[in-house]
Amino acid sequence: MEPVNFEKETLKVINPNGKTLPGMKFNSFLLGAVFGMLVPSLAFVIFYLVKAPRNFTFIDFIKQVKYFEMLSSLISLCVIPNLLIFFIFIWLNKLYSARGMVFATMVYAFIIVIVKFLL
Repeated sequence: MEPVNFEKETLKVINPNGKTLPGMKFNSFLLGAVFGMLVPSLAFVIFYLVKAPRNFTFIDFIKQVKYFEMLSSLISLCVIPNLLIFFIFIWLNKLYSARGMVFATMVYAFIIVIVKFLL
């Protein structure tokens, strides 16, 4: 049995035929960035569904959270699941996807700063 050079295998994205290698299917910056932007949004909606009274619309919930000056804190809490997905990408050696997660988290950090100090 021939030893596998993992560094060489993880750096190759396209084989000579032009097809994607099997192990590189979910290893893209765009995939990580999309996951990184959608997961906190989904967490925010889940928080709304769990914590808001039944007669609150989504807009009323956001107004209420903003009134109590908790919007930046709530967005910060919703970004925490990105950490779990980031570590899953690292564990699976999907480093480009992990980079996308870091980028999306930095975008959320910028949004949190804007919400905290400008709104």
